[in-house]
Amino acid sequence: MANANVVGLQNAINRIAGLGGFARVSIDGAVGPKTAQGLLQALQWINQNAATNEDQSAAAGLVAAIINNDGSINTGQITSSASGFTTFLNKIGDAMGAPPENVAASGGGGSSSGGGAVMPVPSSVAPAWAANIMDAFNKLPSWQKAALGVGTAVAAIAIVSKVRKHRRSHA
Repeated sequence: MANANVVGLQNAINRIAGLGGFARVSIDGAVGPKTAQGLLQALQWINQNAATNEDQSAAAGLVAAIINNDGSINTGQITSSASGFTTFLNKIGDAMGAPPENVAASGGGGSSSGGGAVMPVPSSVAPAWAANIMDAFNKLPSWQKAALGVGTAVAAIAIVSKVRKHRRSHA
């Protein structure tokens, strides 16, 4: 089954790829080497080209969050934080006037859904509270944004580990 959060991330990566002129990724709902490399390229491009120092610093912090000590890209981290990466990339895409991407998952590449993934809700129909959260997030200094992102990712990993441990003990 295609991961809807990853589908959204892959669309957001392709949105930034259109601005940066680098290779687009397949929309399959799975984080593989090409999606991981595409995210890294998107964040590096934002780090070099974003309009504000805060966005550049946030991109640099996100790059640091997905790179392991050995230099490899942490695909588990990307999967667990896909919606956060998507929000950040789309924020930059909006600021830079990139047209939105909204492609459904293909049937290949680890997706068994046949392209039936649920797509993220466009920001034009998001509830008012979502805009308030984004406004508050955008007012944070970049170091707090990076810390919040890393903290959220660590919490997500801890929750997933606990759920898996619980499932194994009840299997």
